[in-house]
Amino acid sequence: MKIYKCAVLGGTFEGLGIASANSKSIIVERGSQIGNEFLDGFCLGGCWEYKPAAKEGRELRRLLAVHKLLSEDGRVNIGGVGALVNHYIIDKSIDVLLLTEVIDIVKENGLYKIKILNIAGADNIFAERIYHAKKPQIKGDVFLNSIISSAKDGCIPEPWHDDIYFTAGYYPNEVIFSLRSNGVNLPNARQKVFKTWKSRPSKYSSWKIAALAMDFDRIKGGGYFDNFLMAFDVGAGGRV
Repeated sequence: MKIYKCAVLGGTFEGLGIASANSKSIIVERGSQIGNEFLDGFCLGGCWEYKPAAKEGRELRRLLAVHKLLSEDGRVNIGGVGALVNHYIIDKSIDVLLLTEVIDIVKENGLYKIKILNIAGADNIFAERIYHAKKPQIKGDVFLNSIISSAKDGCIPEPWHDDIYFTAGYYPNEVIFSLRSNGVNLPNARQKVFKTWKSRPSKYSSWKIAALAMDFDRIKGGGYFDNFLMAFDVGAGGRV
């Protein structure tokens, strides 16, 4: 029977930070991606002048710079961050269970017995400690992000109504297009994105939708960490 020193329930960046600071850790995540609260929604975040306090946070900041995923002026290659996270998990020997539900937790003989269920069936994992690192709830207005790009040189498009926001991406002519989507579910919000973009002004005709987020933006409304590095750093033991 394998016993983990630390079981992190929730594969957020905070949860990854917790696991990175504890040896013999496992992350149990019901979704398909670690760090999904930022990555699935193309959430770039802000306050990139933040300096990590934990050594794990400082290491991640260094890796982001080395792999050219975070520029000096705070532009983020959000797609590349997902690949870095996967390599980081392997390098740090952190066990991960994705698409896995926690069914029950009981304490037996000083250990936490965590009953899980995934495509392999029901099973139990055992840990000395448990940490909860759940995905944040959306607060305030709901936004769905997409990445747009243009083959032509040009400035960031300007919003043509109040529900639209644009943010510079990492690469030239790459922009995050954010559309307010209050009161609709994710499939309908995606339809709204395509309809809105189809009706864009003709001067933006060269701009195309390159990728559509898999989840709503959970960061824009506030009440959570300003960026994924901050979330990771606090999980690893740093303090804002």
